[in-house]
Amino acid sequence: MDFVLAHYLQTLTEEQRSKLASYYEGQIPTVEDAEKLPLTEDILRSIHPSWLEPIIHNFSYGDKRAFLSVLTEEQSKTIKEELRIEEPLKEPSSLLTKFLLQTLAKALLEDAPPLAPLIPKAPLNELLNLTEQQLEQVCSFLGLHDLASDIKKIIQSDKLKRIEEILSADEKKHLKELLKTKEIVTFGSLNLQNWDGKAESLREVLRARGLNRLAKALYNACPTLIWLLTHRMEKSHAEMLQKLCVDPKNVMAQEALQEQVMTIIKEYS
Repeated sequence: MDFVLAHYLQTLTEEQRSKLASYYEGQIPTVEDAEKLPLTEDILRSIHPSWLEPIIHNFSYGDKRAFLSVLTEEQSKTIKEELRIEEPLKEPSSLLTKFLLQTLAKALLEDAPPLAPLIPKAPLNELLNLTEQQLEQVCSFLGLHDLASDIKKIIQSDKLKRIEEILSADEKKHLKELLKTKEIVTFGSLNLQNWDGKAESLREVLRARGLNRLAKALYNACPTLIWLLTHRMEKSHAEMLQKLCVDPKNVMAQEALQEQVMTIIKEYS
């Protein structure tokens, strides 16, 4: 165990250490079997704005502007529009920046599992290296597995043509590969016979099916990983993933889902 983790554990009470250990199934990871988390400030700046806006919303107008000034440009822009703040932001001092970030982190981490500096090594940790847009892409590509199972049943050429028009070149390439193989894990029909032909509705169902596959792949993953991952997503999508993160009751199926996630990360992210 390295100095950072040892020092961290020394600051905790016995009850807190026991609670932390429970999140890691009784064993807090050592350096050899773990990966280091980024600093809290870096974690905060990777959080989706939809998680930060409700926290900042409760402060006064002046404080809201102060908090926005320490966020990333993308976070700040999104939340400014939501809160209808039009005035330019002023750059705070380094001391004030530290205080504001600590205040936000404290509020944000209230519902988080105990975040030790390390998390157990696992292939799906690679998800933490993806941007929000890349995570959305992973979900869309995972949804193609469900689409591939259903598309063989579509006989209307106009619907097949419309699907092809909506998908990106990489999505069409991946779908073509999936159509050559038998899907190992299925979750029921997409009911494309009743699809309205709109791009938005197809995208919505692909994302939902992809979130379902990702959630099942993450079942029993380190709670810290799941917390960090979901807080990089739009809040409603994250809540859907958390709800779907249940036992698939089939080890082989879960391993197949994990392999699907890793294949998409490797080839398309």
